[in-house]
Order: sequence, then structure tokens, then C-alpha cells
Amino acid sequence: MPVPPETADPAPEQPRKPRRPPRTADEKAALQTAMDDVCGQLRRRALVLKRCAIFAFVVTVVLLGAGGWFIWNADDYALAQSKEQSAALATQRAAADEQDKRVKELEKQFLAAKSALADQIALGWPPRRVGQSLYGSTMAPDGRRGWAVGEGGTILRTENAGASWQTQTAGTTEDFRSVQMASDGLRGWAVGSGGTILRTGNAGASWQTQTAGTTNNLWSIQMA
Repeated sequence: MPVPPETADPAPEQPRKPRRPPRTADEKAALQTAMDDVCGQLRRRALVLKRCAIFAFVVTVVLLGAGGWFIWNADDYALAQSKEQSAALATQRAAADEQDKRVKELEKQFLAAKSALADQIALGWPPRRVGQSLYGSTMAPDGRRGWAVGEGGTILRTENAGASWQTQTAGTTEDFRSVQMASDGLRGWAVGSGGTILRTGNAGASWQTQTAGTTNNLWSIQMA
């Protein structure tokens, strides 16, 4: 005997939401104002974003342009720097060559002077006796005036530190062994064989004989 199908319980009916009453004019105005505010804020933010994008684009273009310019001119800049360095090196090399030239010139002059001095020494050695022998000499404090005495009444005087000598008259042929001048360079005495003593008061322009009281040879004189 067939079983009748079970009948399902009908679903309960959902309660219907109550209808919202229509908005009033104030509510519509407030809603419109709020929407306008939101739209204004969105437009302002969009404008800020647009300006930021433009700024970023400009900066990017400038950087790309600067990078491209640097890459394009890098070779020229490097070449210019290389030329400047080459010019500086050339200047330094020229200065060094000039100094070497001067050193070589000075070396040549030194060698020439050395050779000339060696020739003079070779010609003047061994020393040769010229004229009378000299036994004594003295110099004035100024280092330029000097006197030398020797055999046969020889008296010589210099005024240029020995560069040249002039003969002075002694008035005797006795040998002189020593000469001494006072600090003033004017007064002086020369002594020698047979008790000879001569005195000058005018730097040797003239000499006068003084009495020694002895005929023995006088070998030296020293004035206090």
C-alpha cells in the first residue's frame, strides 16, 4: 500500500521591514551638503596628487636630462682635464730641464775655475825666490794695511790686504828681522842686524833711526 509523501511544514513568513518614510527637505539638503563636501575633498586630493605627479615628472625629466648631459659631455670633460694635466706636466718638465741646464752650466764654470786654479798652482810651485828675503811681517787691526821687512833694509807696505805691495825707504841696508805696529796703524818699529832700530809715526811713509845701545842682532820686537 503506497505511503503518502510527507508533507513539509511551510516556511514561516519573514516579517516585512517597515518602509522608511520619505526624506524631508532638510534631510535632502543635509545629504546634498555632505555629498558636496566629500566631492570637494576628493577633488582637492586629486588636485594634490596631480601636482605631485607633475612635480615628480619634472624632477625625473631634469634628472634624466642632467644625466644625459653628463654622459654626453663626460668625454669632453675628461679630455679637457687631461689636456690641463698634460700642460702642467709640460711646464714642470720645462722648469726641470732649465734647472738641469743651469746646474750643468755651473758645473762647467766650476770645472773651468778648478782647472785654472790647478794651472796657477802648478805654475807657482815650487815657490821661487824673487828679490830679497823677508823675515818678519805684521798687519793693522783693520786687516787691510800690513808691513813686511827682510834682508838688505827691505820694507814693504800693503793697503789692500796683500793684493799689492809698495817699497818703503828704510835709509839702511841692514837686514830687518821683525816689525811691529801700534794699534793705531801709524806708529811702528822695525829691528834687525847690528842693533838696528827704525821708527815710523806715519804708517811707514818715513822711518827714523833710533839708538839701541847695542850692536847685537835684534831678532824680534814686541810692544805693550
